[in-house]
Amino acid sequence: MRLRTVLAAAAAYVLFGLLVVIAWHTPHLAPYVPEWLEHPLSKTNLGVMRLAHFLAIAILVDRLIPANWVPLTSWILRPVINCGQHSLEVFCLGVVLAFAGYVAVVGTPSSATSQILVPVLGIGAMMVLGALVSWYGTVRISFRTVASERLAAHPPSAVSGDVGPERQPTSLSVA
Repeated sequence: MRLRTVLAAAAAYVLFGLLVVIAWHTPHLAPYVPEWLEHPLSKTNLGVMRLAHFLAIAILVDRLIPANWVPLTSWILRPVINCGQHSLEVFCLGVVLAFAGYVAVVGTPSSATSQILVPVLGIGAMMVLGALVSWYGTVRISFRTVASERLAAHPPSAVSGDVGPERQPTSLSVA
């Protein structure tokens, strides 16, 4: 019962947010939006209402999309999933690309081509980064597996000279 109440509250809050945004963008409905709603929903600050909206969307997605949903395993969504799995790296690249994209758009004459090309190239670069970081993680794990299997097959022994005080790294050496 409590889960249904939370789900209904989240859906109502998301619907309320949708109605407020529609009212803002419709000239004859804009005067009906209370003025106290404008500041907490600004993009500059992470207000409580904006955070609650994000959490409401997260609750709806968690409850309505099953973990074994077939499109989540498709090759089409793989780049988006890679970006989500490596969100810190993708976010950092996005910050740099946002500045570079701003410079590129402001520095060129206003054209529809630059307005479309800059975001498409930025999204493509972030997807490539997500794929590269994901690939690097699998390669690094496979190298560790190979190294541990080799070490298990041929453990170092004190007789062969692999282990000893002269082979141990000192505090000044790089291991």
